[in-house]
Amino acid sequence: MFIIGAVLATHPPDTSASGVSQASIAMVVMIYLYVIGYSASWGPTPWVYVSEIFPTRLRSYGVGLAATSQWLWSFVVTEITPKAVHNIGWRTFLMFGIFCVAMCVFVIVFAKETKGRSLEDMDILFGAVNEADRRAAVEHTMHKRGSSHIEDVDEETERVRHEQDKV
Repeated sequence: MFIIGAVLATHPPDTSASGVSQASIAMVVMIYLYVIGYSASWGPTPWVYVSEIFPTRLRSYGVGLAATSQWLWSFVVTEITPKAVHNIGWRTFLMFGIFCVAMCVFVIVFAKETKGRSLEDMDILFGAVNEADRRAAVEHTMHKRGSSHIEDVDEETERVRHEQDKV
């Protein structure tokens, strides 16, 4: 986006020209390359992330909200971009470049890694419950159902493992 803005700033379109300039062709190619890169990397990431972080009972609402947000922002960008290019020119692409950098910083700082985690771990990861409460609920469920189908875990081993986790 920064490169497109720089090319547009240094080679503004000539409205009196009969053909298309090389700079204009280069900017269109860069936009297509950006869209290809976005579609192969950042584009699908929110769909996967949203489907992983919500518990089963809330997943459809979370994905629905994410889809609504995505389409709403796509509409806003589609409506605003031509007006912004007309009014502020190359600075539009500077603005989009800043948004991309801000998004990267936001993801690095706030997005939590979900790879290799179970759905039950998401509640702990996002602070819906703490680990001790989760373990107590699992133990309560195991005792309620009976542990005839589950190997009994030696309480001493579990206590030692828990103590090692604290250190």
